[in-house]
Amino acid sequence: DSSLFELVNGDNDTVALAQKGNYIRVDADSVTTGGVHPGSWMTITPGVWKSKATAPTKALAPTPVTINAAAVRHLQKRPQPTPTPAATERPQPAPTPAATAIQLRCAATSKFLRIRPTGSVDGHGGQGPWAHFTLIQENGTVRLQNVGNRSHYLQILPNGTVDGKGNGTGDSSLFELVNGDNDTVALAQKGNYIRVDADSVTTGGVHPGSWMTITPGVWKSKATAPTKALAPTPVTINAAAVRHLQKRPQPTPTPAATERPQPAPTPAATAIQLRCAATSKFLRIRPTGSVDGHGGQGPWAHFTLIQENGTVRLQNVGNRSHYLQILPNGTVDGKGNGTGDSSLFEL
Repeated sequence: DSSLFELVNGDNDTVALAQKGNYIRVDADSVTTGGVHPGSWMTITPGVWKSKATAPTKALAPTPVTINAAAVRHLQKRPQPTPTPAATERPQPAPTPAATAIQLRCAATSKFLRIRPTGSVDGHGGQGPWAHFTLIQENGTVRLQNVGNRSHYLQILPNGTVDGKGNGTGDSSLFELVNGDNDTVALAQKGNYIRVDADSVTTGGVHPGSWMTITPGVWKSKATAPTKALAPTPVTINAAAVRHLQKRPQPTPTPAATERPQPAPTPAATAIQLRCAATSKFLRIRPTGSVDGHGGQGPWAHFTLIQENGTVRLQNVGNRSHYLQILPNGTVDGKGNGTGDSSLFEL
């Protein structure tokens, strides 16, 4: 068994040699083993060297040798055993039947969320497996298993750090899909939202960088023919299952440590916009809590109108811990907590 390998396929017709979950890694000065690594990827090419055993006294010009494609395909099509994780890898649970390959396009970068081979997370992914996820549904929540390394799951650590080193078994890798404008979603965990910026991925209250668009995955394993390029083939999202998740009642988020508590809206709550006569745009509360009249169609310029004993409160949709208020000195801001008289208005 020590000389038996699986051919594992990567981007651009590359392959890696794996044995029970242990990958060969080629560096400039060594060849070692471990988890999948940039140095694991190789390209198969036809051999050009021919044995001179039949004519040792005469030089032979290099002659291309044809690969036995049928034999290679036969090896590639054999049933693959479940890899045993290497000592340095976490065990990876088998995906549930309701698993779908997706990508998440980040509003802040216009690229895709990805888990890099090191386990770090950013918003600069392309079409490769590191920027593809298996969406695993679990009791109304989801886990995001990385396609590039199936032992890596997106997670939020107790200190709020985001990485891709979750093992797919704890609460740290369970997320709610929260819906925004224009078919966008955010990934939330106990009221804490993932935020993708140009140079970092952090957590906190809902933020413009929290919004992502789910798209069908386009990366396809080349396991059946690694010597032949396969065109990216769209993978159909299980739309009914996703809609089911999106329509489920959303629990009241638990505020992050830096947020004010936000009371649940009363039944008589309506989402509205307020177009300002002076600007012809909409009143909005910006993420910082400042207020202006230059809003567009985003969540910051939408309010939940909460009726309360003949008065109303205006709760911001972009950050539901922010309420419009007038402070005792006459200043207007959006940092009201929804409990005092400063955020009560007559229409």
